[in-house]
Amino acid sequence: MHGKRRGLKTKAVHLARLEENLLRGTPATDAVKQYAADSGIGERMGWHDLGLLKKQWADRATAARGSAEEAGRAVARRELLFAEALAAGDLATALAADQDRCRLLSLYATGTCRATSEPGSSGVAADE
Repeated sequence: MHGKRRGLKTKAVHLARLEENLLRGTPATDAVKQYAADSGIGERMGWHDLGLLKKQWADRATAARGSAEEAGRAVARRELLFAEALAAGDLATALAADQDRCRLLSLYATGTCRATSEPGSSGVAADE
């Protein structure tokens, strides 16, 4: 298969195998040699693909860090809105801002809760 072009799907499958070997703790040299032999490509192309894989990892880490930073800024905006609304005496806006902040921080359970007035109940019922 040396000298032949791989299709994008084939390359994606090959890269997934290389990534799996690396995540299992296989040293990079051994992983690339095995990857090249299994994929029918030269070792030089294996090292090139390892570089592509590392770039993908870096891009994913950057995207995750960016979304975490954006979530942090959104929480900070809700906290500021909460403080301003509370200072102005606008309790409805303060409550809405705090509930939104709690949703952003994933503090609520996946189901919803509602108040009940049934005798003998705790006063709260959870919906799934």
